[in-house]
Formats: sequence, C-alpha cells, structure tokens
Amino acid sequence: MHKSMHDHLLERLRRGPAHRLMDSVAALMYMYRTDGYMPEVHEWQAPGLVQEVPYAPSDQADVLALVARAEGLESAEIARKWLELQPTAFRLHRSTRTGRTVSFTATLWLSGDEEETSSSFDPVLAAVWRYARRHGPVREGERIAVTRYLVHPDRYHRPSAPMTLAHWRAMGEVWRDADRLSHHIAVYRDDGYWNGHMIHYATPPVADPVRVGAHAYRLFAGDYRTEPLVAYLAANTDAMLAGGAPRGSVQSATGGTNAGTGPAVLTREAFGAAVRDALRSLGSPKELRCNPLVRSRVAAAHDGDLARLVRGAAERLPNERGGERRHHFSFCVEWWSRVSGVGAAWSA
Repeated sequence: MHKSMHDHLLERLRRGPAHRLMDSVAALMYMYRTDGYMPEVHEWQAPGLVQEVPYAPSDQADVLALVARAEGLESAEIARKWLELQPTAFRLHRSTRTGRTVSFTATLWLSGDEEETSSSFDPVLAAVWRYARRHGPVREGERIAVTRYLVHPDRYHRPSAPMTLAHWRAMGEVWRDADRLSHHIAVYRDDGYWNGHMIHYATPPVADPVRVGAHAYRLFAGDYRTEPLVAYLAANTDAMLAGGAPRGSVQSATGGTNAGTGPAVLTREAFGAAVRDALRSLGSPKELRCNPLVRSRVAAAHDGDLARLVRGAAERLPNERGGERRHHFSFCVEWWSRVSGVGAAWSA
C-alpha cells in the first residue's frame, strides 16, 4: 500500500500542473517521515508560516540585502549577475504574518553553453563545471541543475520553515525534469552539518570546498545518469521500510570514509563549527540530532547523548586554568541562542 501511494504521488508531482508542484512535493515527502533523516530537517507546517512567491524585478533590493547579510558582499554581487541571467530561477519566501521577505532560493538550469560566462564571475559554478568535466560533460539534450542559493539569514543553512520550502522547490523542479538531468548539485556552507543527510540521499559531498569571500562552501552532487530517479526512490523506499538503513558511504574530503551512520571524521575547522552549533542548539533536540558530532566516536562513547556530552565538557572547564571565562562564554552562547531563536520565530 505504501509503495502504491508513493508511486501515485510521484506521478502527480512529475506530471501534474506546475501550480500544484509544492503541494505534490509536500505530500510525497510526508511518505518519508519515518526514514530517520527527512523529519529532522523539515518543518511540516512551513506553508502556514511562509509563502513562496516568484521573483519580480522590484524584489532585487530585498534579495541582494539578504544574501549580503548571510554570505557577504562578494556573494551578493554574484547573485546580482544571476538575477540578470536567470531571474525565473529565484523564489522568495514571505512571512504570512508580516508580509516581509525573509529568505529566497535559486536553482539554476545549465546546458553547458554557460560554462565560460558563469565560470568568469562565480567560483561555485567554476567548481561545478570542473566536477562535470571529471564525470562526463553535459550531452545534447541534458541539463545540470544547481541549487546555488538557499538563503535565510536568521537560520542560515539550518532547518526552518523557509528552508523547508526551499528544499521542496528544488526537489520538485529537479524531479519533474529528472529524465533530462545529468546531475543535481546543491551548495551548502562547508561546516559538515548536511553531510550525513545528503549522503543518505545519494548526494555526497564533492571533495574540494569552494571559497567565496570569507566563507567556504561544499558542493553535494547527485548523479542521475548512474542512478535514475525512479530507481533511486524505489531503493530509498525499500531501505526505509526495512528500517531506514543508509544508502551507502562515500569518500570524505578528509580522506576517510563517512557512512550515513558511521563515525564522522571532521576537519579542525568543521569540528569547531560543530561544537559552536551544538552550544547554540542545546535547547533543541531536533537540531542536535543533525549535528555531525552525533556520529563522532566521543559521542558514541556517551550513548550518542550530545547534549549531555557538551554540557559536561562545559561544566568541567572551571577546573582548568583560565576555564572559568570559557565556561561563562559557553553558557552565554546557549542562553543567547535560545533568546534569539524565539526572536527569529516571531520575525518569521
């Protein structure tokens, strides 16, 4: 029965009217609510909190302000060029309470003709084309989809209502056009947060990070040539119904192998980012379950209870030389994250 319902919803997503796309994606994603990965990053009530609208020229200032705030001025200048080249790729999210634009997303569609132009102004697209050349150039009739921007400054690249709509939009557009797609590439901040989730969904990280301004980003690439959409979703459904086993493992950027449930191997920079995220998320078990530290060996030694592990480490700091200041700072971070989280929820 589950598979019959799944097939019906997938067909509705791929063949139904475009104006029903987001409803169709939401219904299909709900079928994966017990797979151990999808519920952790989705806000099922998202459509009641934010509304998706197409980009209009009058929205340019809002888009550029959002990306400058979240990613910096260099990234904003790149976004300005993409607004000129592919304005229909951009979708905005407005608060249903205030009407304010709080986030936006953009999935670019590329046939190969854009390589020279896009590589000249966007380091991320230059990396996309390097990846494409290594894995076979785009053939006639094929396209690459690049989810280039997922920008919600209040909860940047973290689960939220706007991010849920951004993911639904990207998945919906990609899956509707999957038969003509060679790859789908998503771009996230390079801090390890999305690694386990994306690996589980057969979109592993590309080895080399890309720097834009002050920030490093990681490409996550799904290959639709080697694993067509219908076969991929069938395998994922079978894994979920069998107990949610991970799809497999990939070679990590650090040279080790990271399985969806295996020990996480983090760079020093990624480890620091994960610790800061854990401090900010101590009041949110849902976010902590997505933290890459959950799959670390030290967390495994504490039964995977990351909150207890982090609090215990902070509470031991006063016993170390100069540790009182670090202990105070750690719990200031936790307190502020709770206060600002409430503010972010109201602002949306």
